[in-house]
Amino acid sequence: MSESEKLLPAAVEAPPNKPYERREYIITSCAILILVGIYFSQDEPQALQVPLKAEPFSLSGTQFNFIYFITNIPVVVFSVIGGIVIDRIGVKKAGVIFSLGVLLAQSVVTFSLYWKTSDFYDSEPEMWYIVMLVGRGLFGICSENVHIIQAAILSVIVPPEHISMVLGLCLSVPLLFTSLNSLVSTEVYAALGSPDKTYVPFLLG
Repeated sequence: MSESEKLLPAAVEAPPNKPYERREYIITSCAILILVGIYFSQDEPQALQVPLKAEPFSLSGTQFNFIYFITNIPVVVFSVIGGIVIDRIGVKKAGVIFSLGVLLAQSVVTFSLYWKTSDFYDSEPEMWYIVMLVGRGLFGICSENVHIIQAAILSVIVPPEHISMVLGLCLSVPLLFTSLNSLVSTEVYAALGSPDKTYVPFLLG
């Protein structure tokens, strides 16, 4: 055994190969796919940047960038709080709560765009934008906690000798859908051909 191998802690030494069971395949696949919708939705504003900066939304560059700022900044604190909550109530309950939170957040964002282009919008000019920011903030908090839940599931289910491959899949598969979003959302918007339908691509998330 080389000197470098002697320095490795026992926890990272590869145990004997253990075959994957059917149950583990199913759970691992679900854990990988759980982030697909989140990654698709996260960059939806970027894919539709042109219509969001045009009429009737007319977002400035600063306003558009703030959509991403408000998505990411709460994560600094709420990821830690979310981790504590997950430890307290368990992965199953937390998974349901935060997944529903992501769904609610995306629904709020979609509603804000629909509201702005609807005939019954008569609020302050920026109220729809404030509603969108609330949705994006909630989206950031809940989506990052889904990441934590995914990691907690995989750390228990995946045998140590397969963990690196699975983590690679956890990165590559959702990122594929992020890339597809740039194409799909713009094509859907172009097919609709109306700024009043900008909210429709957000329904895909």
